[in-house]
Amino acid sequence: MAGASVKVAVRVRPFNSRELGRNAKSVIQMQGNSTCKRERER
Repeated sequence: MAGASVKVAVRVRPFNSRELGRNAKSVIQMQGNSTCKRERER
């Protein structure tokens, strides 16, 4: 499929109260028109 392209939509919900209480960090980061998944901190 030469010249084919794929568009992907990403929707991230706000943190709930439990996640906020645990100081959760988002693993999704936007860089211009690109979406990146960061590694979780353990």
